[in-house]
Amino acid sequence: MRNILGICLLLALGGYAMAEEGGIIADVSHRNIAVTTGFNGATTTLFGALPQEGDVIVVVSGPTNKVVVRRKEHVLGVWLNRNSVTFSQVPGFYWVASSRPMQDIVSSEWLAARRLGTDNLRFTIADYTSFSAITDFRDQLVRLKQDGGLYTAEPASVTIMGGKLYRADVHIPADAPTGNYTLTTYLFRRGELLEEQQTPLMLRKEGAMDDLSDIAQNNSLVYALMAVALALLTGWSSAVLMRRS
Repeated sequence: MRNILGICLLLALGGYAMAEEGGIIADVSHRNIAVTTGFNGATTTLFGALPQEGDVIVVVSGPTNKVVVRRKEHVLGVWLNRNSVTFSQVPGFYWVASSRPMQDIVSSEWLAARRLGTDNLRFTIADYTSFSAITDFRDQLVRLKQDGGLYTAEPASVTIMGGKLYRADVHIPADAPTGNYTLTTYLFRRGELLEEQQTPLMLRKEGAMDDLSDIAQNNSLVYALMAVALALLTGWSSAVLMRRS
């Protein structure tokens, strides 16, 4: 009900802007998602209005960071890290949805050129030990992200209502990175991009989670001592419970 009311309010407020500017109106049901103790993920609704009928592709991309991918090999009975590739500008979260199969909306060449879609993601190479293995390492990184629910394996569905209203639900898993996210809405018609619109989304730590994060980043020694103390307390508590049982 809240999402439906949000769409109605959006249209009421944005109708004049649409008439004047002819642009996409896009928003999310929760622009600021709080990560607190016990956070197990969140689902938010993307919705908006289109200036004209067409096909829609929606992308939600999370904060980028540097990722090192290593390959372990069995050498003389021991598993060792051998080749590795360091990628930079890797989205921590990448989610795609479309109103129809993406290849039916726009050409595969256009998608590849714009790096739109999980299969077309390309990362900056910061360092490597074997150039010939870079593609394999990139594919493995994407698979790991997909297995963790951080990247979409297949595009989700965008529902278009009345030709000009659209919506889609995106689930952000518990281990998604905090920071600034970007929601990008693309409007196509007969294979041509008409417009695109970006909308901000924030995933931020609050309460005890924020305090722990601040300590971990700015007071590593204190954080390490707290971790050791917690481990000792947990072990002591387990021992007492076992004696009583």
